[in-house]
Amino acid sequence: MSAATTDEFVRHLQAELEDVEQIQDKRLREQRMWRLEAALQEALEFQAHVLAREAEEIEPFEEVPSVRLLASRDAGDDEAEEVLDADSSVCRHCDEDLDPEVPFCPACGRYQ
Repeated sequence: MSAATTDEFVRHLQAELEDVEQIQDKRLREQRMWRLEAALQEALEFQAHVLAREAEEIEPFEEVPSVRLLASRDAGDDEAEEVLDADSSVCRHCDEDLDPEVPFCPACGRYQ
């Protein structure tokens, strides 16, 4: 089985959008329409982004290391405990103090 392309995904969303009119409940119909329109917009923006990068001969996708690894499968118990015992009162990006009630760093703005 081959992987679906972005064009196929966009066509799928458009077909689903046409079928929305068959939903009898107005609230459910509107919710489905909003979700499909949002997904369609994201798909089109993604497609435009990839095409623009390819036109500039820039690799559209870059593999980056994992943002946060709590423990690897082959990590020993001591190493896993060390990672999990990290101080959550300090931002892991800029080392500023964090408010436990706020999900992001007030200094750098990055989510924790």
